[in-house]
Amino acid sequence: MNSDASDPTEVEQWRQELLRAFTIDRDPNNTVDYSLGSFGCHELLDRTALIMRLLEEQVVEHPACFQRPDWFVLAHEATAILNRLYQEVGREHLAR
Repeated sequence: MNSDASDPTEVEQWRQELLRAFTIDRDPNNTVDYSLGSFGCHELLDRTALIMRLLEEQVVEHPACFQRPDWFVLAHEATAILNRLYQEVGREHLAR
């Protein structure tokens, strides 16, 4: 899927495709769980924090980025969106 796709219908179709592939490809003997409170969910929380830090350190703070106001704003918005995801996942995951 193209990352600029903002059509909610297309985004949901992509999510459904990923869900179908995950279900079809999943080994029934696989003990990894991705539900709230699981190690798999905690892994998502950790990866989100890692990418957020990398984005901030390697993109937002890059001289080519902060010299261009429009790029800087976009990079900062991307960091803010990842932070929202981190907070949402953390709130639900840690509540379990």
